[in-house]
Amino acid sequence: MQSIRILDVRIDVLDYDDLNRYVDNILSSKASRTTQPCVITAPHYYILLLAARTPWLADLLERSSINYIDGIGTLYAARMLGANGAPRINGTDFHEQVLDRVLRAGYRVALLGGNRTTCQMLDEKIHANYPASDILVHHGYFDIADKSVPEMINRFRPDLLFLGLGTPRQFEWIREHCESLHVPVIFATGAFLDFLAGTRPRAPRWMRRAGLEWLHRLLLEPGRLWRRYLLGIPRFLALVLRQRLRGES
Repeated sequence: MQSIRILDVRIDVLDYDDLNRYVDNILSSKASRTTQPCVITAPHYYILLLAARTPWLADLLERSSINYIDGIGTLYAARMLGANGAPRINGTDFHEQVLDRVLRAGYRVALLGGNRTTCQMLDEKIHANYPASDILVHHGYFDIADKSVPEMINRFRPDLLFLGLGTPRQFEWIREHCESLHVPVIFATGAFLDFLAGTRPRAPRWMRRAGLEWLHRLLLEPGRLWRRYLLGIPRFLALVLRQRLRGES
């Protein structure tokens, strides 16, 4: 598997087919429940900025099984640093495809994140579309150190866990509980559960194709996100450019 380092974080260069094969291999392995979970992340530029000044996050990403390219900033950075032709995987589309495929195949799935409204809508939507599905849906309003949540997940014995607690909270939860979880695959998904439930609108298709999801989010939540995007993006680009000029990749 080809990889490249962006701000000293390993980023894996692979496409949808590569990633799907990887997930299928984990799920089909009889040893997958006896080993530490396979953690799959998609570090966008903001996560990479946090990792650059947060040693535990950088270490967690280094130990993750897959860090794929999602986000126009990570894509451009990868190409700038030598991964010519690197593909971008749209995380929301990918997670939706995986969820559809595994539910149809009869796998057990846990969804952790969002508020109670999001969870109720997810539960109703999934059971309407997949009546025989075996799922666990739980909101994300709990203390990170609360051991009852991973214990509940272990009792359910899911094959996959979609974790949507936001950044950096979902990574804090993984750091706290990963070693005690008996789940073959964990996806760190960000806002995927809200998008799937319909409680948060996705960017129009043309904005997604142009890599402008960040602008859509900024327009929806300017008071909360203006600093992240208007200050964070130039800083990220400056750090990547400095890495390129130093010949580090």
